Amino acid sequence: MPHLRPFRCHAGRLRRAMTGLSVLSLAACTGPFIASEANSSGKRTVTTSKSTDISADDSTRLCEKNFDDKTNAVGGTSSIYASWTLTPSRDTGREALGRLGVFVSMMPDAQLVSEEYHGARSAMDIRISSATLMHPMSIGFESIPDLRPLSVRVEYDADLGATSFVLRSLAKQQGERQRLRFLACTMLSIVGNAGLPTAPGKPYKRPRIVNPFKRNPQPDPALNRLKDRSLDMLLSRALDAGKSIVIMPTVQMDGKYTEGYKQLREERLVNYWLDLMGTVTWRRAGTEPRTLAVGNTTSLKERGLSGDLYNYPGGKKSTYRFFIVDPGTYELTGVSTDLRRSPMPDMTGTSWSDKSAALGTMSLKATKDTEYYSATEWQDAKFITQSYPTTYCSLVFTNGQCARQSWTSESITHQTQAAGFAEVTRDREVDGLRLSMALTKPFASFTIAPGDVAVMDGFVLDGAAGSIYTDACKQSEDDIAVCAMRSLKLFRVAPAMPHIEEWRQSGMLGTVAAGLMAKARAVPVSIHPAATVSPEKPGTYEAGWAQRYTLKSPR
Repeated sequence: MPHLRPFRCHAGRLRRAMTGLSVLSLAACTGPFIASEANSSGKRTVTTSKSTDISADDSTRLCEKNFDDKTNAVGGTSSIYASWTLTPSRDTGREALGRLGVFVSMMPDAQLVSEEYHGARSAMDIRISSATLMHPMSIGFESIPDLRPLSVRVEYDADLGATSFVLRSLAKQQGERQRLRFLACTMLSIVGNAGLPTAPGKPYKRPRIVNPFKRNPQPDPALNRLKDRSLDMLLSRALDAGKSIVIMPTVQMDGKYTEGYKQLREERLVNYWLDLMGTVTWRRAGTEPRTLAVGNTTSLKERGLSGDLYNYPGGKKSTYRFFIVDPGTYELTGVSTDLRRSPMPDMTGTSWSDKSAALGTMSLKATKDTEYYSATEWQDAKFITQSYPTTYCSLVFTNGQCARQSWTSESITHQTQAAGFAEVTRDREVDGLRLSMALTKPFASFTIAPGDVAVMDGFVLDGAAGSIYTDACKQSEDDIAVCAMRSLKLFRVAPAMPHIEEWRQSGMLGTVAAGLMAKARAVPVSIHPAATVSPEKPGTYEAGWAQRYTLKSPR
């Protein structure tokens, strides 16, 4: 049973840091989070006998160094704040996340939503309702704060000795970076039984007078080296644990949308969002399921430990992604994406039955998407009034000389912007759909052995990918409808081994990753026998790059 004193200390420290109050004295908090063996001086001893070992303090420093945020590509409508680190301990998932669960129960405005335990891999979903973490996003127009709860996912892999934190914000929410980094690394230090993170300081204010002789803080070379080595250390731990490597191609967004998303209009913007958010999910067969999600938003930063570690643009159309997976047989049974500017279709349940869902089901969830657009509007002239100090004579001698000077201020108005038409940024809410497809039979499958470095075919959505029987739907929740699928269309993208060799020699990989790439081999993917291949369409983006496969319902 975890000791409660350290948790109370951390919860109190977090509460004060989040509300901007002074941080507690932490002399009583600097030990491990649970009872452990100590040396005669009462301090924890960390042994670093292998190149993949990491100390408790370095684990937290690596978390702080890895912390980053990413705003989505279209209009900045949502952000992700994330970090990951290696852990000094290899506790079981229930031990590691059990500590975090106790801490969350003492944390203000936090609620444990769910827990998952599958062998060495475990995860915890947390809801945070505190508005002190976020503030309105400012991009040139007046914004109303969006104070809806925030979702946090913490993952832990005992085999890898690694843990990750991903916080997803919503439209018009933007986080205070130092506070969110403190939150992330506090949680991960509890999971990994590591050291304390640095408390957030006061917001930076640019000094009115800059001292030219004051030296700016220099980066810590040892910490930079640790960050550079961290992925190699993770891969070495993965190999020791008997994991495998999967490399798959996805669509290269910059290659397909060469004009850039800011220049996209209407249908092209919808298609861009489909490709950006499209994700194919592979599920490992067996008693301990694992999932492999592949797409353009499945990086380590965006998905945690299950995301890709590296990606590389191969040629002009493919982006290759590098994953750590557990060995076994994986089956393509899920597809998801977001469809913008789309209301719910007209649906009925007159033909719903188990037989009608022979291919699978599609879940449709209504969303409200925030879009930003430029408009040309008339702007009145703008002025600013500034006060300037001035003196005047408040007492005069009889001879006319000034006996006393007094200070006053004089207000002068300046024009800062002439009247005229100007380009402004506005926002609007549009209807959208989140589509999630679950197949009853796998669209494709592959098998990978321990230690394999497998390069295999990738699968990319063909538009919205799935079609449904609109007369075979039912309501599962207030805002979610489930319909029987009529068909599923995916593009099969074959990898090019010269791209893999080019990646290996690019200098963009660590030493261990580059060594693994030298062992990479092509692994075949089996396609469902009922899937049919469509003729190539010359002149399309997919011509010469991918083949369209269609799997239809037997109904």
